Amino acid sequence: WQGWAVTLGDKYSDGSGQNMPAHSDAKFDAAPDIDHANLAVQQSISVWLRWLRLEIGFDAWRFDFVKGYAATYVGNYCQKSEPAWAIGELWTDMEYDHQGLKRNQDRHRQ
Repeated sequence: WQGWAVTLGDKYSDGSGQNMPAHSDAKFDAAPDIDHANLAVQQSISVWLRWLRLEIGFDAWRFDFVKGYAATYVGNYCQKSEPAWAIGELWTDMEYDHQGLKRNQDRHRQ
């Protein structure tokens, strides 16, 4: 993927994307904000997931940072790729400081 797959305004954006992040999308400064509203992104992810399931043999998905995009997209990806099950990674207590996301996130771990 290139800049077309990244939301506009993201620090990794080259300006060729289609959409700004939704108001409900959380930020994760360590990685590009993928533009799940972009139909080309949706199709690419769906094709890749089907390939992983049908050709490689994966049968379930773990979606990272699910508070960064709408659940509708996860539902669409699962509907098109038909995994046995799926799970989403949800951190609700990330720590930030004046420079952004803190490197050490151990405080909340038990």
